[in-house]
Amino acid sequence: MVVIAGTALFSCSEKSADLESTPEITDAQLTKSVSAIISDQSTVEAVSEEVNYEVDFISTAESAIDDYTSTLKSADLTEGQGFGYYYGFHKRYRNGVCPRVNIAMGDSVFPKTIVIDYGDSTVLANGRVLSGTITITISAPMFTDGSTRTVAFENFSVDSIGIDGTLTRVYTGDGVTEQAFSCTSDLTFTMPDGSTIQRISDKTRTWVAGLDTELDPTDDVIEITGSVQIIDSDGNEYSYVITSPLIKTGDCRFITEGEITYSQNSEVFAVVDYGDGTCDNVVTVTTSDGTTEMTIREFCLSQKINS
Repeated sequence: MVVIAGTALFSCSEKSADLESTPEITDAQLTKSVSAIISDQSTVEAVSEEVNYEVDFISTAESAIDDYTSTLKSADLTEGQGFGYYYGFHKRYRNGVCPRVNIAMGDSVFPKTIVIDYGDSTVLANGRVLSGTITITISAPMFTDGSTRTVAFENFSVDSIGIDGTLTRVYTGDGVTEQAFSCTSDLTFTMPDGSTIQRISDKTRTWVAGLDTELDPTDDVIEITGSVQIIDSDGNEYSYVITSPLIKTGDCRFITEGEITYSQNSEVFAVVDYGDGTCDNVVTVTTSDGTTEMTIREFCLSQKINS
């Protein structure tokens, strides 16, 4: 699916959220300030969950993509008239301009490989910009007990933040009342200034709403729990636990609810509250210095999108 040139300007609103209770907070031994650590991690957490959501979105839509691309010629894939608008993909990708998707199978239906090529830039409807390639290898139908999705990245970035490493998803739901996935990853995020953050995560992502409308991200709600171990290029080592489930919605580029508790050597040094469900880039942070609001950094607020 062809990536078309354009220009995108993105803006953010603000909110205020109060922490009801916090654990005892101590000072961590860090080579960066706590505020810089939280700023980086809040940015990377939002980017990480956008990638996880993208994997879900394409995986659930692969049958529609396969049907369409096998019956129509590439000449039909034009902005406003082709695949993006015909199947409603404009709700996920700005103006219906989708990444190029290739689905390959071996001698049997599974395993199946999906290669998603975002080119130099593909703009999501929520404003994020993806580039490079994601490859998803699927072992079985999505809602089969134990089915896996293994994800690899090639020159891939979200809003100028590079991502490399491995991501594995295993379906653990019952196919009826719970749609849950166990997600493990070892990913390295390269920030625009060249610094790196390695994150080894073990999370559970549960779809609360929206799976019955696979091509409509506007009604998707995902609940995220688990923990992450972190090492950055400044020599800092610490971890966090999701102490109140994070909420990711399909149409917002930020985490909208939940709480994360950061610690080093089992000593808590910060608690981050994502608020009341409002889609914005403001969090409330509590450290040994007190409680304050922080704006999550973005690296693609004004970017020319090239074909």
